[in-house]
Amino acid sequence: MKKLVIALCLMMVLAVMVEEAEAKWCFRVCYRGICYRRCRGKRNEVRQYRDRGYDVRAIPEETFFTRQDEDEDDDEE
Repeated sequence: MKKLVIALCLMMVLAVMVEEAEAKWCFRVCYRGICYRRCRGKRNEVRQYRDRGYDVRAIPEETFFTRQDEDEDDDEE
């Protein structure tokens, strides 16, 4: 029983770590006042956008497509 509890705890910790790792690769790309979001990018995609002169900011996946986020985009355009 004790091993089962420990195994469940480890699985929960691993699930949280995977979710956080996935969220790191969501980012916002801004260029000349136009911003858009990338969520399914490859790891090196952030570097590629930076090299091209884009303003790249990491955004947690939970904040995507909320009403507040849309209002911020309207202000920047």
